[in-house]
Amino acid sequence: MRKLVIFPLALLAFILNLAGCATLTNSQSDILDTWLGDSQSNLIKSWGPPDSTADDSKGGRILTYIVHFHDDGYSYEQDGERITEPAVDYNRMKMFFANPTGKIYYWKWYDDNGGGDNLDSYVSKVRKQADQGNKDACYLLGGWYFNGESGLPQDYKEAIKLYTKAIDKDPKFAKAYCNRGSARNDMNDEQGALEDCSKAIELDPGYAFAYFVRGYSKNKSGDKQGALEDLNTAEKLGYKQANDLIKEIQDK
Repeated sequence: MRKLVIFPLALLAFILNLAGCATLTNSQSDILDTWLGDSQSNLIKSWGPPDSTADDSKGGRILTYIVHFHDDGYSYEQDGERITEPAVDYNRMKMFFANPTGKIYYWKWYDDNGGGDNLDSYVSKVRKQADQGNKDACYLLGGWYFNGESGLPQDYKEAIKLYTKAIDKDPKFAKAYCNRGSARNDMNDEQGALEDCSKAIELDPGYAFAYFVRGYSKNKSGDKQGALEDLNTAEKLGYKQANDLIKEIQDK
């Protein structure tokens, strides 16, 4: 199934402390999610011409939009020591990947953080916070392993372990349940995925992506009717990519 997990969570204050740069909020990532399945022509009509384009090596295009940011310096306590981070200017790259027909199938972002932490340093800091039990660090690191992002290998087992650790710290962490369910789907553990997504929906009844993942799991398990019910709910809640799977199931 599509790997749509990772950037979608606000990284909260602790990651601002780690990275020295801004992060996508939930609402911002939700906006980027709405373009999945849409056309690059509609994106250009809405956002204007991209700052750059490139081939995606699959016959499609990568459209990149650049936004400049300035973060003021700040300080925080860590291990009893006062840490001061300097002000930093950087560019945020929002990249949309379109297939040969012009349909957007993936997006990602990264910050060109001039003078700030490099990727290896950033990942090391997040891993240290995860080792110390910070739930948001566990969630973020789990997402990187799920998607094979930030220089880490794709490892569903490690992602599940980290999502579980986040849930242990916060049993009401709906997104961690849903993403663990998505990882379990890719490990062919449909029952575990169904349980996790049901828990996510119990905690957040308006969580569209949880309905989508549960619908995907039900379809894999042979429950076509249950799958269509969940996928239709996901679409009504705004997760329009569900329509592709609905059509696929109905056409069988």
